[in-house]
Amino acid sequence: MKREQPEARRAISEVEPERVLLAVSKLFRTTPEQILKHWYRGPARSIAMELLYRHAGMNQREIGELMGLDYSSVSVARKRLRDLMTTDAKLKKRFKAVEDALGRE
Repeated sequence: MKREQPEARRAISEVEPERVLLAVSKLFRTTPEQILKHWYRGPARSIAMELLYRHAGMNQREIGELMGLDYSSVSVARKRLRDLMTTDAKLKKRFKAVEDALGRE
């Protein structure tokens, strides 16, 4: 799958990481700096990780470095978010709202 090839993923990336963090922080009424804190808990951080991976062309190692985590913690957080969104319609709607906002900017 081309998405897993770093060169191909970089070619399709179009959103700066700062824009992703700003969009997530607006929806969750916090700041990008708060989301990046290692102690910050909640769906905003996981949503930011997933969107950084999907839309900013960052790999899990890079996301981990940005957020003060190792890549395996990023992987676990992203998987938990995806699993949770299958049963939590409100969370899925919030994720979609941020994703749509990134597409409009």
